[in-house]
Amino acid sequence: MKKAYIPIITRGESAVVYLEDILYIFQYYRKVSIHTKQKQYVFYKKLDEIMSCFTEKNFFRCHKGCLINMEKVISMSDCIVTFEDGIQLSLGRTSYSNARRNYTQYILEEKDDPQCN
Repeated sequence: MKKAYIPIITRGESAVVYLEDILYIFQYYRKVSIHTKQKQYVFYKKLDEIMSCFTEKNFFRCHKGCLINMEKVISMSDCIVTFEDGIQLSLGRTSYSNARRNYTQYILEEKDDPQCN
């Protein structure tokens, strides 16, 4: 099975970023910034155009310009989202509230492991 990815083509770089490696995606003005554990990719694109690459439900749009990969979240508290390797993202109160509600639902549904019960 072929892994889903986002193609990144800029003047200085051509790359493939696999969806499973993404921690979060942030848009500011006309640029999109994709954050992985290893690297940050910045290029001109609209977040709505990138969302056409997503088929997985583990990505949540917490506000107009930010997508977070629920699968990579370790914890959420005090408006801070903590990802693997301690990487943190600060969110506003409303965005954080929406993200935390969705994350709580996500871990209750997706992380239902019989070994944990």
